[in-house]
Amino acid sequence: MTPSSLVRVSVTFLVARDSVAELRRAFTDNFAPAISAQQGFLECLLLAATEGGDAPRLRLDITFRTEDERLAWVQSDLHDKVFEPMAALASSWHVDHLVLA
Repeated sequence: MTPSSLVRVSVTFLVARDSVAELRRAFTDNFAPAISAQQGFLECLLLAATEGGDAPRLRLDITFRTEDERLAWVQSDLHDKVFEPMAALASSWHVDHLVLA
């Protein structure tokens, strides 16, 4: 594995204040255990923005060794089962797909 093969995906969720705790629980109880068992998985963090905005922003940062391993996870039924409930708690969300420069 070379460092340039690492793939990071950041998912930013805009959530209502009363949904933040529920999204954190969904991450801790379901998403994190499921993704951490995947081949090529390296890291997954749920981060909270510390500045501005009416709706809280939570960012999910995920790192895999390779794009193929990340795609295998994203295309799995388990991914849908654990990601969709988190996405449903957000008023909107978007994905930034990054590789190490």
